[in-house]
Amino acid sequence: MLAESRDTGRPLSPRLLRDGFCRFQDIFLPYTKYCAEQAQCQQYCRERHQENEVFTAYLVWCETQKDCNRLRLMDIVVQPMQRLTKYSLLLKAIHRNTENEEHQNSLAIMIKCVDQFVNDVNSTLRQRQDHERLKGIIARIESYDVVESKDDDVERLLKLHGELDLTCPMPGCHVTQRRHLLLESDLKLKDNSTSKVIHATTENHC
Repeated sequence: MLAESRDTGRPLSPRLLRDGFCRFQDIFLPYTKYCAEQAQCQQYCRERHQENEVFTAYLVWCETQKDCNRLRLMDIVVQPMQRLTKYSLLLKAIHRNTENEEHQNSLAIMIKCVDQFVNDVNSTLRQRQDHERLKGIIARIESYDVVESKDDDVERLLKLHGELDLTCPMPGCHVTQRRHLLLESDLKLKDNSTSKVIHATTENHC
């Protein structure tokens, strides 16, 4: 791109970047896994910071190095996600200030590719968050014994198929159809005989 601009004496052509941005999803595919596990990484660092003095001392030393640019570890961890969003902002700014129709079309294609990938990453993050919230609900649901059995094998089979797993695909639906927590709030039930109000927690998911 720079070589062509030097040879022709013309402004930089966004058209030469189009093929690269069309492969944006393939090139930045590792970012999906990284961003999905970013919260776990931050939690791990916080735990080590509180429990391990050696880790804390090493972290302090690292953050004083020139390569860190005076940034803390938590700031560095979120940079990849911030970088993804900046590509689209930069391309849109260039598009607004571009008059060449061919260049505008190329930029529009590039913006579409970047936005699609960022949306996919955000969707993966939401699915991971929903998964963790559903796991928390499962942990609060008390199990019950449908059939009492003294046979260990039967007991094991009953336990295997009697547990409610909200993270599994919904019965009768495609495997891609997952449950999502829509609402979690307190539920008040009034007992007319005693005039007592019973507080309970309800979760709505689909």
